Amino acid sequence: MIFKDRKPEDGYDYIQILGRQNNERTYKYIRRDYVNQVENLDKYKLFIPKANGTGAFGETLTLPEVCNPGIGSTESFVGIGLFDSMDASENALKYIKTKFARAMLGVIKITQDLTPTKWKYVPLQDFKSSSDIDWSQSIANIDKQLYKKYNLSDEEIDKAVKEAEKFAEEDKKKKEEIEIRNNADTLVYQSEKSLKDLGDKVDAADKAAVEAEIEKVKEAL
Repeated sequence: MIFKDRKPEDGYDYIQILGRQNNERTYKYIRRDYVNQVENLDKYKLFIPKANGTGAFGETLTLPEVCNPGIGSTESFVGIGLFDSMDASENALKYIKTKFARAMLGVIKITQDLTPTKWKYVPLQDFKSSSDIDWSQSIANIDKQLYKKYNLSDEEIDKAVKEAEKFAEEDKKKKEEIEIRNNADTLVYQSEKSLKDLGDKVDAADKAAVEAEIEKVKEAL
């Protein structure tokens, strides 16, 4: 087996890999020479599930894992950061929990797919102690600092979220209407085809009743 539950004592250099097993997060050991030497492997970083949320604007993301150097992940997760300290990675975690970062992420992320390109409009921050943001504060206070930095207000973010939710609901209704129309259209086609294929095998009265129902559906479409 390539993956091990415990670190073997066989003289090889091992790293841990974060993945999923039986629908739960789990860590396994694997030989370092079996994996690609990705840039953040020996740095502090965050791992967040690639399939995340529903795509709703400003939604809360599934909680990331803060990981030490020497830990990688399967392709089910996306890595965030290339940090020299645990403090910096924890500050990054606070950042992606903010309403500000979630709103910026929602500009592009409209599905559950959370690829690196979806973060295009989320501004990069300095997560060290010398940052212009005081990361020791609560998430709410960090949001206020970010609003001030980017000349935004809590009201503007809330308005954007509410408008996005409104449009999302409208889109949902339109998709449902289209789906109903498509299903009805398919039903009409299949019914007409069945009547044609069966021909005289169908009782005249039954055929007339089915044709009448088909016409009702067509009129509704």
